[in-house]
Amino acid sequence: MPPELICPDCGSEIEDSTDFGVGRRVHFVTVEGDGGVALDPDRTVTLWHCANCNLVVSVS
Repeated sequence: MPPELICPDCGSEIEDSTDFGVGRRVHFVTVEGDGGVALDPDRTVTLWHCANCNLVVSVS
């Protein structure tokens, strides 16, 4: 059994996809050694939010 996912802000247990808010797609970025940021416009990730308090709790 995988470990429980608990929202660190509100303490809600995330048991299945209905416990997530709408995932938001954002561009993938890389922070370079000199502090610069490189945007990869062809790659995106989804930020998953706690449905209870809207904190980002996962990335896919």
